[in-house]
Amino acid sequence: MDRKLIIVIVIFIIAAIAIVAFSQFNQPQDNVSVKEEDGKLDTFFNFTARANGSSERTDQFYLKDSKGNPIAKANVSATYKSNNQEKTIIVRTDDEGYSKNVISDIDGDSREIIYKYEGNDKYNGCEGKHTIAE
Repeated sequence: MDRKLIIVIVIFIIAAIAIVAFSQFNQPQDNVSVKEEDGKLDTFFNFTARANGSSERTDQFYLKDSKGNPIAKANVSATYKSNNQEKTIIVRTDDEGYSKNVISDIDGDSREIIYKYEGNDKYNGCEGKHTIAE
């Protein structure tokens, strides 16, 4: 194959990978709830993990504002089914807006968790649904 053609193909592949990576990195993931009201910043959940492969399921997320900044020390409710009943727990984000939660008692058939952030005087609330893998 012609050397110039190979160089063009390699450059094209690198550019395509960079475009895909950049667009995935800068987008809110999963279900995002966005509202515009009262001059507050919108918020979203960025889910980062599904499960750890054991009977205990680990779910992780970042809570961020619409500018991508973390929301630190925020209380978030997590609602899921446990023993065929709805259960709600409160989890808290750290200084980086990160929260890692072990949810060992979630029902096997319904692995959906609904996270809800109520917001405050600076941020609008948001809700995100996340299904953890088996």
